[in-house]
Amino acid sequence: MGHARALIAIDDEEAQVELLEETIAEDLSVREVERRARNWHDEQEAPDDEDAEAAAAPSGPPDREELQLDDYRSKLRSRFSTQVQINHKSDGEGSVEISYYSEEDLERLVELMMGD
Repeated sequence: MGHARALIAIDDEEAQVELLEETIAEDLSVREVERRARNWHDEQEAPDDEDAEAAAAPSGPPDREELQLDDYRSKLRSRFSTQVQINHKSDGEGSVEISYYSEEDLERLVELMMGD
């Protein structure tokens, strides 16, 4: 059932079938199927994110604060293996948004955060 939930999260039928075939051929765990589904989502979102960031970015080199936020974002994405957004305000406050794609994925993220 967990495998099916992860596969259903993929909008593209061809990509679903491809991942299903990989799941069967490689005897993938639910966690691995979820990870691959997240990677598929990240790949689908990447061009839109880059276009939006490029349009919103001022001309010239990025400032030191933006470089630091990009570094934090990259580290968090790597640590949690999912999409992460950092919303930083000019007054220094902000929020961190961590995406998940299933209940099992949320559980995995909480376990990572809590150190269990």
